[in-house]
Amino acid sequence: NLVAAAAAVLAVYGASVARAGEDPFEVGVMVGATAANDDVDSDSLADSLTPTFGLRAAWNFNDRLGWFVDGVRAKYDAAALFGDLKETALRTGLEWDIPTKTSDFGWFINGGVGRSSFDVPRVSDPTVSDDDKRNFGSAGIGVKQFFDNGNSLRLEARYDQSFGGDKSDPLGDNSLSMIRFLLGYSF
Repeated sequence: NLVAAAAAVLAVYGASVARAGEDPFEVGVMVGATAANDDVDSDSLADSLTPTFGLRAAWNFNDRLGWFVDGVRAKYDAAALFGDLKETALRTGLEWDIPTKTSDFGWFINGGVGRSSFDVPRVSDPTVSDDDKRNFGSAGIGVKQFFDNGNSLRLEARYDQSFGGDKSDPLGDNSLSMIRFLLGYSF
């Protein structure tokens, strides 16, 4: 029932505001690097770190559990395959803050699901691109530094694994994996 679900969401929202004493919503920016497997990046994994940029939003249910949505953009050197490959990935999931002895520093783990869209240049005409969309699962670990103004600095390492594709997709039916290292600032 939709009314019961809405009531539950409002109850969780009220409890989180009462517990945290502050706004449970946060938004942030992320910068970092992504390493992709050989099906995406023609360089070896150690040489394939590519700049990554993103945005993040979260709703903290309480001081330990929150829901997030984020998006990142990366460009890979896949010249040996077909040219530069651009990825846009959107992800959502849950994040659990692991308690520590200090209130201004903490560890977290997160897990989620998402969808990546790869802009793949055609071999016959690199000025024209095809789109390859893939679902993926994701798991991450990181640390947060909290500031008195409610903002936080976060460092995260995460692994994204696609569920595969179809042989007719521009990237074929290969399973794609990315390791992301992200530094973020949340407001």
